[in-house]
Amino acid sequence: MASNIKVTILIEKDGVPIEGFPIFYRASFDETQRFDGMERTTSASYVALPTGELDNIQLLCMRADKAYSLRLNAQTDAGVDMQANGIVLLCGATLDSAAATNATLQNNSGSTAVVTPGIAAGT
Repeated sequence: MASNIKVTILIEKDGVPIEGFPIFYRASFDETQRFDGMERTTSASYVALPTGELDNIQLLCMRADKAYSLRLNAQTDAGVDMQANGIVLLCGATLDSAAATNATLQNNSGSTAVVTPGIAAGT
C-alpha cells in the first residue's frame, strides 16, 4: 500500500514567517523506512543508512546530535558536512545508485552520534 507523505516547511525571522512560507511538499511512495535512534560510533568509514528496503530514495529527512558527513548517490568525495543537530531534507530527489550507497554516513565527532528523527521514502 502506498504511503502518502506531506512535508511542511516554515521559516521565521524574529518570530515572523518569511514571505512565501510555509511551503508544502506532498507525494506518494511505495515504501517508507524509519531509522529513528540509529547510533553510529565514531569512525572514518562511511556506513549505509538503514534504508535497505529502498533501491530508490525520493525523500530523505534526518538529523543527528553530533557533527557528521553524508554522502549521497554513490558519492566518493568528501560528502556534505553537517553540524550537530543540522537537518537534511531532500524532497523530490532521485538517489538510485543502490541501497548500499544511496546515503552513507560518517561520524568523526569523537562520540557516538544518534540519528533522530530519520525517514526515507521511495521505491
